[in-house]
Amino acid sequence: MKKKLLIVLLAISMLMTLASGVTVAAENNTNNRLQYFGYYGSDGASYGNPTTEYMQIIGELANSNVAFINGWISGQKLRDTIEFAASKKMKVILQVSDIFFAYEANGGYMVGPWEYNWTTLKQLLSGLEDNVLAFYFDEPALLGVSEKDFRFVTKLIREDFPDKKVMQISALADFDPGNTGHGIRSDYLEYVTDVGFDYYSGWDIGDYLYYHEKLKLLANKNQDIWLIPRAFSRFNSSDGMQQELLRHYELALREPRVVGILPFNFPSGGDWGEGLGYFIDDTNPLYDSYLKNTHIQVGRSVIGKQGTNDNLYGASLDFSSVQGERGWYYQQGNSSSNTALIWNAGEKIWQGTNSLLTIGADFQQPNAEDSIRKWIAPKSGTIEIASNGNIRKSSTLGDGVRLKLLKNDTRIWPNDSDWKLLQNNDKTGFPMKTTIEVQAGDALYFVVNQNGNSIGDKTFWNPVIIYKTITEASATLTGPASVQRGDAANLQIGISGDPLNFTSWQGVLSYDPNKVKFATKTVTLGNNGGTYQALADEAYTNVRPGFRLLSSDVKEEQGKIYISMASVVAEDAVHERGNLLTLHGTVKIGAAMGTSEVALSDLKVSVGGTETSVVGASFSMQVTAKEPIDPNELLTNPGFENGTTGWEPFFAATLKSVTTPVYSGSKALGISNRDSNYTGAMQDIKTILLDNGQGTYDFGAYLRTEAGTQTMYVNIYVVDSEGGRYYTGSFENVGNGSWARSSGSGDITWKGELKTARIYVESVTETGKGNFYIDSFSFKKKTLPTIEKSTLTTSVSTIPAGTVFKVNYGLNEVSQAIYAQDFKLDYDPAVMEFISAKSLIEGIAIVGIDKEKAGKLRLIVASQGSEHSVIGNKQVVELTFKAKTIKQSAPGVISITNAILGDDQGNESKAVLSSIALEVTAGGLGGDPTDVNQDGKVTIGDLSIVAAYYGKDSSSPEWEQAKKADINGDGKIDILDLAIVAKKIVK
Repeated sequence: MKKKLLIVLLAISMLMTLASGVTVAAENNTNNRLQYFGYYGSDGASYGNPTTEYMQIIGELANSNVAFINGWISGQKLRDTIEFAASKKMKVILQVSDIFFAYEANGGYMVGPWEYNWTTLKQLLSGLEDNVLAFYFDEPALLGVSEKDFRFVTKLIREDFPDKKVMQISALADFDPGNTGHGIRSDYLEYVTDVGFDYYSGWDIGDYLYYHEKLKLLANKNQDIWLIPRAFSRFNSSDGMQQELLRHYELALREPRVVGILPFNFPSGGDWGEGLGYFIDDTNPLYDSYLKNTHIQVGRSVIGKQGTNDNLYGASLDFSSVQGERGWYYQQGNSSSNTALIWNAGEKIWQGTNSLLTIGADFQQPNAEDSIRKWIAPKSGTIEIASNGNIRKSSTLGDGVRLKLLKNDTRIWPNDSDWKLLQNNDKTGFPMKTTIEVQAGDALYFVVNQNGNSIGDKTFWNPVIIYKTITEASATLTGPASVQRGDAANLQIGISGDPLNFTSWQGVLSYDPNKVKFATKTVTLGNNGGTYQALADEAYTNVRPGFRLLSSDVKEEQGKIYISMASVVAEDAVHERGNLLTLHGTVKIGAAMGTSEVALSDLKVSVGGTETSVVGASFSMQVTAKEPIDPNELLTNPGFENGTTGWEPFFAATLKSVTTPVYSGSKALGISNRDSNYTGAMQDIKTILLDNGQGTYDFGAYLRTEAGTQTMYVNIYVVDSEGGRYYTGSFENVGNGSWARSSGSGDITWKGELKTARIYVESVTETGKGNFYIDSFSFKKKTLPTIEKSTLTTSVSTIPAGTVFKVNYGLNEVSQAIYAQDFKLDYDPAVMEFISAKSLIEGIAIVGIDKEKAGKLRLIVASQGSEHSVIGNKQVVELTFKAKTIKQSAPGVISITNAILGDDQGNESKAVLSSIALEVTAGGLGGDPTDVNQDGKVTIGDLSIVAAYYGKDSSSPEWEQAKKADINGDGKIDILDLAIVAKKIVK
């Protein structure tokens, strides 16, 4: 009885408190599930009008593998946005709240055309599903979306996309912080796979962890968790943004349910002020390189699944019980010598000879000797040092502390005096930032001195060190992102780093010999030493003047090429980064489609006999099948695989077929020597239009500059008897690092004589007339598909237990007469049973019905003569069901899972599927599950029944008697069931 009473008390206490967050040492920071990093607003701040500007910037940061975008973007814009994200190696998180819900002052509700919206989105995503990570809902409960509606929608998404995440981000109100009873239940999130919460108030780690624990309890289906640091200027600063990102990162490393970090918000505008993009743009006055590099390194650590990485170090991030772990040491000392502290495993701190001298994850406490946190640089480069939050005292007692930062024996902060004084009454403190050069092995000392005495001298100083640049050399390896079977695969081998100085280079290129081949020649060794295969002359091109391929050894069966390069004379030593060699490979005709990895390894450079190791490089290219000829494509040579055939200069410009860069296939078109922004390549489309007639045409092309950026677009110019007019594609910010697609759609018409019609590319006047490339041009006449839609309708949505109800099956938007139908339905046999079916149209009969399997139904319907076809919008069959008698109210869904239609020629088509959601209400005394003994009230008597069956589950022999105590219906009786009843009692 005492045990049961303890359980009851624990259940009640759960409703009153949550465990407070405690900062712990990060010595075992391993969360192998942490893998996603990206930004809200990746498609810009203007809802429904996406831009690739921010994804271009984020792609250059190379720290993100997800992009948050709005899902309700019309037509091709959404596909283009998703494809652009994919080109930057980012999957998308689609915001779909507005597809299903609308919001008013008195609450949220499902929009009338939600089915059309959802069907349209699914069609738009066709073929791009692999680039979608999740569907996202933002604070639906706060906006008034009911549990019933939200469960229905999220369940629908899970059924339609079972391999995709469904994300829901909560407002703090969801957790009912005031215990008003207005929070959400765990059932609200039943079909949600990933959760998180918005925390936009002033940063407080204890307060934040309180809500984090609340979220974990609410998301009791073990949903994955995302953390959302603030990244905007409203009520915040760049220092605050950096602190919050690092705090979230530390939490993510030690919380195994966290899978991603999604800072809000990248673009500027709205209620949030300046977004992160403003602070990392070095042309803006608030540019903060510390913040930028923190985002770069944290993001790269997350998406590389590395935990901490070799370019980011932090006192609390790396805090350990081991001296020297990740370069950190914990010492006491004075001006003449330092000694190591001793680890206190119970307190998880380092202590000195006098136990008052301590160092923790984010604080230092001096005594008679200084408290010293030391860090050894593992490599040479430029580092940025900043405090994660202000340096501040924990108490106003004493006479303050003195601080300084040394590099080896040299003071680097403060720069104007021997010590920086932190006054005893200054609990706010101050930030600290500095940038310095270090060589591998340099030591940094973060020193806290007691000033006069050590009373109240515990000082929060949590330094963060980020490598901004690294002076070691590293290889570069680039090639086509996608290449077709039989096409060229040109690889550029280069070097980066600063400074550089070498006269020889050697390394190994690894590739898949089943997919890629290189032309070779046989080389005979002297003195009967045999032969070996080397790269043929046509298989490579020397790029750097005075620096050339010296030798190569191709091991085709191993997929390796051993390469040596050298300067012709010492004066041709390499001092600048850039490409050194181009290898000309070919994808084999029979190569398997998919990803092919290419890598450089075992790299060394040397000068004057001194060798230096070089960091390797790799990239992947997608091998695809040869693109079939598109029967709908109207242009001649749209992919430029036949050189410049079909294209001509538009005014003064030079056209040239190129093999690199290419977007698809093996060739693209290069345009140079332009004398104006509008000059380039054009094709005459007058005959095409006359042959295909007036109507809606879709057009577009992939664009890339040779250097710099230009705003560019595809343009069509038509002249008829009344004059000329333009049809303009999307304006795109085109650079030299990746391809951008300008696309458009226009209703092209003419009156009288069609005199001129041409399609071409031009730049906005003020962005220049530089050289650029075009690939994959397209011009197609748009045909509108016929879509027949199945429908399910009912006059009721809530059905009392034991009640008979009817559902009508029908077809909408049928444009061609239908004479036969074969459709299948699924329904929930736990809450309803099928009774009968009858035709609603005279002359149309149900000729076959299969109802043997509960929850499954198949009907075959046929017209009795040509005069009884189905066309337009028709209700066809009435289905009768009966709601079962159930103990608790439960939702039920009836879904059309397949609908095949036939016309009078025997042609078959499929109708768009549909479903309806219903709720069967329980019988008995109000159906309240907490009234376990069914006496019309909830008292300690009901709680005692639950306590008596505590620990039982659906596998227990007495489950039939015990299951009435399973309050939340999860198949087991545990603390959650006790808590639900206890909460009802104390209300």
